[in-house]
Amino acid sequence: MDPVLLDLAGDVRTTTERALAQRGDVWAKRYARIASDAGHTSGRIAERIVAWSRDQLGGLREQELAAMRSAGWPIVELDAMASAAEVLEQALDALGLGPNAAFPSLRGTG
Repeated sequence: MDPVLLDLAGDVRTTTERALAQRGDVWAKRYARIASDAGHTSGRIAERIVAWSRDQLGGLREQELAAMRSAGWPIVELDAMASAAEVLEQALDALGLGPNAAFPSLRGTG
């Protein structure tokens, strides 16, 4: 088997707002504290978390993608803003496991 990187790409602001709604105050306070410790102290909690994410994770993500490219790994970008079912479908299609693949049992039941 050859490796492939499935890169989940999406808008940091939208995903942060979604995480705040889904995970609640404990998650928000934890990441707001992390953002504050990194110097992001102005704005709403979501704005601080977004700023921290872009500063800390954006550069790391680019380094990881560059490393995978230099290692010869194919990179398939998936739209992480889609629903979970749609992201799964994208991944299965990218890996050749879509509805017409030889391994339909890997698609699950629903």
